[in-house]
Amino acid sequence: MPVWLGILILIVVINFGINYNRWLKQHRRCSAFTFWRAIGGVVDLFLWMATLNADSTGHCVILFLISAAIFLLLLFVNYKDSKSVLHGILMTLWQLLIGGVIMWIWEAVQGWEKRYR
Repeated sequence: MPVWLGILILIVVINFGINYNRWLKQHRRCSAFTFWRAIGGVVDLFLWMATLNADSTGHCVILFLISAAIFLLLLFVNYKDSKSVLHGILMTLWQLLIGGVIMWIWEAVQGWEKRYR
């Protein structure tokens, strides 16, 4: 992915998150961005990506079940807080996008370290 595209996606995701979280606090009295939910989004996305690169079918099934459980847990907790299926799904999607942004930054830093060593 080109660096400029990654930075653009980063800006869009963070902008959406800030505005959507503000709207959630005003209208639904809940927050999509809490520490543990953001960590859940990062871990869930990491496990989904690890599922794609699993060595064996057994590992793939185990990783799939764990990541699906975390995803459903995030979805259920977000639905419970927002009392809306749509906002529960949007909150979960945003948490996964934040996970993607954090993983992209992590990979960019690792690529930078390899390039300048």
